[in-house]
Amino acid sequence: MKDQSKTKQTLIQELSFLRQRIVELEQSESERKLAERVLRESEALLHSLIGYMHDAMIILNWDGSILFANRAAARIIEYEQPEEFIGHNMVEYLHPDSFQKAAEDLEAVKADKMGFLSEYQLCSVTGRPIWVESIGGKIIFRNASANLVCIRDITERKRADELLRQTEENFRRSLDDSPLGVRIVTEEGETIYANRAILDIYGYDSIEELRTTPVKKRYTPESYAQFQIRKEKRKRRGDGTSEYEISIVKKDGEVCRLHVFRKEILWNGKRQFQVIYQDITERKLVEEQLHASLREKELLLREVHHRVKNNMQVITGLLDLQAASSGNQELIEMLNESQRRIQAMALIHEKLYDSKDFARIDMAGYVRTLSQELFQSYKINPVKIDLIIQTDGVYVDINKAIPCGLILNELISNALKHAFPGDRRGELQIIIRETKNTEIEIVVRDNGLSLPDDVDLHQPRTVGLHLVNGLVKNQLDGQMEVRRDNGTEFRIKFPL
Repeated sequence: MKDQSKTKQTLIQELSFLRQRIVELEQSESERKLAERVLRESEALLHSLIGYMHDAMIILNWDGSILFANRAAARIIEYEQPEEFIGHNMVEYLHPDSFQKAAEDLEAVKADKMGFLSEYQLCSVTGRPIWVESIGGKIIFRNASANLVCIRDITERKRADELLRQTEENFRRSLDDSPLGVRIVTEEGETIYANRAILDIYGYDSIEELRTTPVKKRYTPESYAQFQIRKEKRKRRGDGTSEYEISIVKKDGEVCRLHVFRKEILWNGKRQFQVIYQDITERKLVEEQLHASLREKELLLREVHHRVKNNMQVITGLLDLQAASSGNQELIEMLNESQRRIQAMALIHEKLYDSKDFARIDMAGYVRTLSQELFQSYKINPVKIDLIIQTDGVYVDINKAIPCGLILNELISNALKHAFPGDRRGELQIIIRETKNTEIEIVVRDNGLSLPDDVDLHQPRTVGLHLVNGLVKNQLDGQMEVRRDNGTEFRIKFPL
């Protein structure tokens, strides 16, 4: 009985243990199913999250076989569906030049050393070359470690970079071949490029010698002071396009004149400044020689006008002596008129002598001086006749200045002699202006006695009007008209 009781107790214990194991197994199975369900949901979520991302996502086994790919990856490789990746190895899409780099990155991730950020060259299924930027790292996928790779197509960026590189290379080559000196400098003034011509201008052997030579040593004292001023202005107003001249001191001590043009450019993708130098030493020397020659000619021409004026004064002096020795009043008056005409011409040369421009005469200054001299010559009281002169900066060349001077001398003289007899008061107006038809108009108008009706301008009886008529037609190629209402008005027009 005792053994049977013991056996029964043992059976009960074993039964209890079995029931407990059954419960544990059922609980374990439930947890496994839950884990599987969570895993499936996680994978579904993963597929949902990365399946429609803009960047390509690929999950690789450590041998390079593809476990998963999203739609963006299919677009890059030119598959219709991402499932077409399954069963392929990533090596199939790598360009041979990228094999080594990809293998190294894969091993680094597998060994938990690090993730990677690299650029690879791929080939699509149609053979189209593709440049991609790739980021990789270790993940757990389907209960096993794997490599998650994010790929971004940078083909267009690489093309743009290559185009920029080629453009800059061509630009650099053109600068190297340029006869003008060229430097590329930073905002701080550091030289990052210099072509052969600028080194030749300074006499340096290398760009390093140009960089290390102090700026102060490369300039003359005057140009260095100007350099400092320009530098301060750029700090206050910001850099921009500028143009100026400098004097530099070459390596051998020779002073050289340069014309400088500075502008902002993009160099190696950064904001820099291009400075172009042109050697103008020879040009400046020629300019200085020309200026010296011009000054000599100006002095000579000034002396010629001075001598001509003096000779004319000698002639008027001789005429004055002739008049003084003659007892004939009519002859004296004729000689005096000749004197005044010569003085009118001498005044042209006097104005040219005093002027900086020997090719033309300022008619405003000339007519004022001529009028004052005629008032004095005829002993006219300025209170008796009001002189009004209106000009607007009219200049005539020397070939037309002398005929104009003689014409004005005759017309003003006639007005002073005949328009205001006795104590009669009046006004004398002189107008000189340019017309819209590129002509010069001279108007001499008085409100005194009118010109007699029997005076024919085309067949004048007096020497003065005959002279005026001939000068207008033959010397000035102009036209003249006369008005006799409320005084006399002479209106003359001739081409400029």
